[in-house]
Amino acid sequence: MGRFFDDWSYYKGSHSEGRILLVWKRNILLVDIIQESDQFVHTIIKESRSNREYCVTFVYGRNTVLERVQLWHDLSCLKFPVAPWLMAGDFNSVFECDDRCGGRPVAITELVDAQRWKAYGLADELRSIGSHFTWTNNQSDGARIYSKLDRVFKNEEWIDLFPASVAVKQWDILSDHCYCLIKVIQEVNFGFKTFRFFNMWMEHERFKITVMQSWSRPVVVRGFDGILVKLKRLSHVLRLFNRSEIGDVERNFQLAKDNFLRQKSKVNWLKFGDDNTVFFHACLKQRKEVNRIASFVSDKGQLIENYEEVVAHFLSHFRSVLGSQSKASGSIHKDCFIHGNILALEHQLALIKPFTKKDVKTAMFSIGSIKSSGPDGYGLGFFKSMWNEIGDDISEAVLGFFQQDDLVIFCKGNNASVQTIQQCFQAFSVATGLTANLEKSRIYFGGLTETETKDILRDLHFVEVQLIHSVLLGIRAFWMSIFLLPKSVITEIDQLCRQFLWGTSRWNENRSKLHLTAWDQVCLPKHLGGIGFREGAKWNMVLLAKYIWAVSTKQDILWVKWIDDVYLKGQSFWEYNLQTDVSWYWRKLIKLRSVIHSELLDKAMVNNKLKTSKLYMQLANKERVPFAHVVWCNLTLPKYRFVL
Repeated sequence: MGRFFDDWSYYKGSHSEGRILLVWKRNILLVDIIQESDQFVHTIIKESRSNREYCVTFVYGRNTVLERVQLWHDLSCLKFPVAPWLMAGDFNSVFECDDRCGGRPVAITELVDAQRWKAYGLADELRSIGSHFTWTNNQSDGARIYSKLDRVFKNEEWIDLFPASVAVKQWDILSDHCYCLIKVIQEVNFGFKTFRFFNMWMEHERFKITVMQSWSRPVVVRGFDGILVKLKRLSHVLRLFNRSEIGDVERNFQLAKDNFLRQKSKVNWLKFGDDNTVFFHACLKQRKEVNRIASFVSDKGQLIENYEEVVAHFLSHFRSVLGSQSKASGSIHKDCFIHGNILALEHQLALIKPFTKKDVKTAMFSIGSIKSSGPDGYGLGFFKSMWNEIGDDISEAVLGFFQQDDLVIFCKGNNASVQTIQQCFQAFSVATGLTANLEKSRIYFGGLTETETKDILRDLHFVEVQLIHSVLLGIRAFWMSIFLLPKSVITEIDQLCRQFLWGTSRWNENRSKLHLTAWDQVCLPKHLGGIGFREGAKWNMVLLAKYIWAVSTKQDILWVKWIDDVYLKGQSFWEYNLQTDVSWYWRKLIKLRSVIHSELLDKAMVNNKLKTSKLYMQLANKERVPFAHVVWCNLTLPKYRFVL
């Protein structure tokens, strides 16, 4: 092997019959074999540049349960010259019932030995990303089997040495197994560390004196703003207090460990008993590892590990789902308050009854002292411990700012009552610019028949629109993003959506009610008078346009490289001449060039990314319908109508 790999060393297990081969670069690593058998090689590895040492066990288990009995016994008796330990390989064994897809179900007898070894608590599975299953039999015609046979385990000392390590499992064409890459992501300097209050500070004799010296100083603002200013100012004082009075937490661990570690590990069920040092440390490390987000997979399938890109990705995601600001476009008619039934005086008084300081204290003290802190870094433990001193200030700020959270509305179980409430919501939305979040809204029925329930839901157009968007069209979009669906299938889906939107005849469910406008106008964007659906045939082409864009711009993606090598052979996608011996899918993409051309794609680009919404707008009819705000709800139909 030395002829092919310069500066590399290798070891072929003497007991494993060539089943395990270790290869390493000798100017970087020093590898010594500690123990081996026909199913594993146990090593100690030392890094030449950093002098870090750790044990690594490479496993290749036998095929039968009986043969693997010796493997589990040997793995429970390994010797460790140094504490950090990693174990990886093909165990040829499943550990959970869902570790196999296809074929015969996992039998309990297959799990017993593996679960017994895990129960010893020698190691936990390393956090992994990528494929869940790691092996396939590559069979077809319904005989395909996937199993999770390859795993990576680590102990706590390994996480201490490599806190950001992760196992990346990806499929390759060279083997029926995934390859597994152990990545040690470099720790990133996260910049300025935000303030966080620790409950252990409260036990210091000078804690309350220090807090009140800062809190009692006057501020120029009042209410919640004043509380925020005081808390911010106090955070700087407590930082100094921690360094000068508390000192290094680890040096004073015997005095503070229970409070500190219980809060950090979120374990609140052990309040008394032994020190539990090992237990709390294990919980703390496990929670830190699980909560770590050090990478993400991009739309192109690339693993992004750069810290700044990871932060930008998550911020962009959450900003996109938080909604946008809207403005009021109308006013509330006060005369409407005198019509219909109103609350009795005692009910009105009960609704506006002011909260008291006692109510505020009850609510505050009902929250656990070790629950996660807010953005200011203070948990409820701080406020509880200082309530006698600062409780009045907190209560006054809370009482000055009361906001209703949830709104519950009751009405009679008939169409007229429900539609009246819907009309009030629409008037409120027009007057305030606020709209109800339908995904967080619920409607409950009591004492109604199934027919009555269906009638109410059918007349609630906003419910139907939401269901069509999220369910019917959501399922359609999944398949449209993969295949160019036949026209008959698209037509059938559109017909189902139309029937669900407009409803069927009360006397004949096979006959639809009158459709108030054409389907292509329903599929217009809302600002043009439509509901915002996507016309099936056009939306299908738009979703597949992302593949055309990727191929035409020769993106750095594996399947694009394959297309370029097999079909295009270096040619431009737009100049390629369709051949007879090509796949059905490729033929469909080429034929889409008659509709999706390069100019359309260029106009739909935003920040070097293809925006399907912009591309769809270029294909859709852009003319605004004249009845945009008239016929979507039957409550807005005119009182008198004439047929000429």
